[in-house]
Amino acid sequence: MLEKGILTIAMDLIHLIVYNRVPKCGSRTFLSLLNHLKRKGRFTGTIGTLPTQKKILRRNKDLSNDKKLILIKRSIKQLVKKKNASSLPAVIHGHFRFMPIERSKQPVYINIIRDPLARMVSTYYFTRFGDGQLPGRMLKELNARILPEHFNMTFDECVLQELNECVSPVKLSTQISYFCGIHPGCSEPSQWSLEQAKKHIEEKYLLIGIIEDFESTIKVLERLAPDLFNGIVAEYKKPITDDKTTTTKSHKGPLPSKKVRAIMMTKLDLEYQLYNFVKNKLERLKNTLGITK
Repeated sequence: MLEKGILTIAMDLIHLIVYNRVPKCGSRTFLSLLNHLKRKGRFTGTIGTLPTQKKILRRNKDLSNDKKLILIKRSIKQLVKKKNASSLPAVIHGHFRFMPIERSKQPVYINIIRDPLARMVSTYYFTRFGDGQLPGRMLKELNARILPEHFNMTFDECVLQELNECVSPVKLSTQISYFCGIHPGCSEPSQWSLEQAKKHIEEKYLLIGIIEDFESTIKVLERLAPDLFNGIVAEYKKPITDDKTTTTKSHKGPLPSKKVRAIMMTKLDLEYQLYNFVKNKLERLKNTLGITK
């Protein structure tokens, strides 16, 4: 999308940002930076979709997952419609899959992803122990998803026993699904879902960064859209404040063994293809913009 005419496109941004943040990929840090920019007057607001999504899921427990996704899409599109020209620029964010939003001028999509196995391990232990900053109520909600007999298992044990929490198709294609969309085929790893994800990344996203190169990610973002993101790098480099977290958190559990890593590298092959696709695209953007780190 942006490797040709990159600066021209950046000057023509329409100032509605959609950040469909992938879980456990530095979104808390990134949102704290966006909120700093909001306080500086760059955005009229940062609007989270979580309350709306929770309400839909609570009221429609008996619906299939595909139908729930459709309802979530409709609700998010309604949030977008409420943001008229006088209330822009704004950021709409939440844990939801890519969805095309029809407007006279398209939103700008952004995101950040992570090494697939590291993301899975982080999610596994986060669901059990949080990260020291998660409210107790939310941690209880996460804990409730785990069978009591599985709670104290290590990630290795989960993989070797082939439990759904670690090896189900949905778990093995999380990042692909976030860019593939809400089509039923996006919920499982396949060459088709991978290609759909790549297509949307190429055609719809201003930028997808990687958490392992977070500073370069925000440097690229600042260069692509200075009207919106100028100052984000300087804020990130400031000493840690109460409302800003680091991009990495140690989890409460051992790292995967070599055996389990080998198993998961095979199972996550398509996820790594997507990760490397995004990583290579970021490198090309850095080179184009003269960013060396």
